Amino acid sequence: MSASSTALLTHDRLAEASDRLTPLPAAANRLTTMLGDDDIDFRTIVDVVTYDPVLTAVLLRQANSAHAGFVRPTSTVNEAVVRLGLGAVASIAMRTAVAQSLQRSLPVYGLEGRDVLGHSIKTAVAADVLRARCPARVPAAAPTVALLHDVGKILISDVLGSRATELVSDISEVEGVSLVEAELGVFGLHHGQAGVYAIRRWELPLSFVEAMASHHCPPGEGGALATAVRVADEIAHAIDHTDDDDSTGASVHPRVTAALNELGIDEQLHEQVLADVEKRYEWVQAMMAG
Repeated sequence: MSASSTALLTHDRLAEASDRLTPLPAAANRLTTMLGDDDIDFRTIVDVVTYDPVLTAVLLRQANSAHAGFVRPTSTVNEAVVRLGLGAVASIAMRTAVAQSLQRSLPVYGLEGRDVLGHSIKTAVAADVLRARCPARVPAAAPTVALLHDVGKILISDVLGSRATELVSDISEVEGVSLVEAELGVFGLHHGQAGVYAIRRWELPLSFVEAMASHHCPPGEGGALATAVRVADEIAHAIDHTDDDDSTGASVHPRVTAALNELGIDEQLHEQVLADVEKRYEWVQAMMAG
């Protein structure tokens, strides 16, 4: 089965699966590409948003929300972009663009219904909180890459279907290895590496490709962007498990503690970081529902 699955998960089939994903609107693509440019023209950002009515409405609503913390409302795109920042603006644009693609059920990965989208947004939110809390620089692209970090699971499932991917879950459970290790054993690559096909299909920056492929690297490996996404993913998984178990808090999870320490976040702030993520995630859910 392992050899057969590896043979089926070819470059061409992954590329074809990525072609079936929802295309990115021009505004989302341009804003995301700007994240890789150190010399960003603010006026250009505003122009991109101004001529996309859906994105303008979403950004104004979020800039005027209670979470944004501003008493005076704004009715201009210019001020909304200033309030939210480029990283948040690009992440919001991407979230609006890929929600349909991520709204999938992947039972083999323990993700039902809207769980894929929910976990992806939770990871993006965690990355956004890390940018605010981390003493070291967290790249502005972190929330956007975090939002897309599991898209490779969708591509693998699309190519191979449930029968082959169920083997990954079985191996992980029986042999006591992670899903990533099981994916490597069965397919010869893991979902982060498969997700690169989506990043290339959407013509996103090279830094996204590198972070997507290496966001499951061990601590100390991979660049700053991949590290931020991996830590955000740990936080999101811990909160997911807390919601499922309704018992121990995510703050006591040793992997989360180690991940936050890796970014230099003082242990006294760990609970506050997790609380910020949960609160902001609830706010994002409410915004999307409204």
